[in-house]
Amino acid sequence: EGMAMIFFLLCLYNIIKVFLNNELSASYKQKIFLWSILYANLCMYTHERYIVLLPFILLVIIFYPDRKKIFHIQKIILSLITVSSIILPFVIKRYIYSLPIFMGTGYTTIAFSFSNSFSQLIDAILSIFQINSGPGYLVGIPFSSLPLFDMAISSIIAMSSIIIIFMYLYKTHKALTLKFIATYRIINSKTRKAFALKENINKTYFYVFIVLCVIFIFLLVPAITQVHLELRWFQAPLCVLILIIILAISRLLIRNNILKNIILISFVLLFLWSDHNYLYKGTDNLYFNLSARIVSVFYEAINNGTIRPNTTKLYIWEKHRNPDRENEINWAFA
Repeated sequence: EGMAMIFFLLCLYNIIKVFLNNELSASYKQKIFLWSILYANLCMYTHERYIVLLPFILLVIIFYPDRKKIFHIQKIILSLITVSSIILPFVIKRYIYSLPIFMGTGYTTIAFSFSNSFSQLIDAILSIFQINSGPGYLVGIPFSSLPLFDMAISSIIAMSSIIIIFMYLYKTHKALTLKFIATYRIINSKTRKAFALKENINKTYFYVFIVLCVIFIFLLVPAITQVHLELRWFQAPLCVLILIIILAISRLLIRNNILKNIILISFVLLFLWSDHNYLYKGTDNLYFNLSARIVSVFYEAINNGTIRPNTTKLYIWEKHRNPDRENEINWAFA
């Protein structure tokens, strides 16, 4: 997971670099795209779910706004390399390893269900915004099980994140409207050039904002099509969300830098507090930790003779059916 995350961040860094550095030559931008494709491949072969990076890169190449910096022949070459990278793992999986193309964790078959995917999408978005949603063995501590103070902190993070994003969108919409008006009303050439330069900077960061939002959606696709949602699926989209919020705060018209830094530091501290509650307080509830404890019980029972070494069947009696606990036991015996 950690290695895949490093490759993902390097891939994302190169993509954003293409948008932020408008003065780069066409050949240099082509090299940057090639690096992003390389990191996407390394990421995908480290963990298969990151295959969604390649279709995303293909979209960026096709719809890259600055035609003067990336020529049509360069776009065709980059697109062919990206498409080949998408097809190759399916060929390897199907014809070399003889495995189904769509297969989940533990060789589980992936069967798409719209209702299940939509439900998991809601849970995923809530969890990424620090409102953990789902059973304890998958999310550690659900939001409803938090102490009242911790619930308030998580709610503040979620609401403030949404407010910051909408404030940035409102500010950008207002700036684009002013640009449209200024195009026709500003007569002085110097004033028009200064205004155009400022708006080009705003437009560049807005492109980056759109890129981050699109890749956020792409990264959710493999998570919501699995049998169960797990916290590890949210690492990459959570990183992207943090970048979106930081970009939005940095582009808001807060003239007082001290106030802006206080907002950023407060957001980071609240986020760390929420992460501490979910990660460290709920880690013992996660399926692999519970499964390890369940295994240790059976291991002790085998050692002390309660369960005989040649036993082939175990019957587990439940007073009340608990699907979550049954899943934990299945993981333990797997």
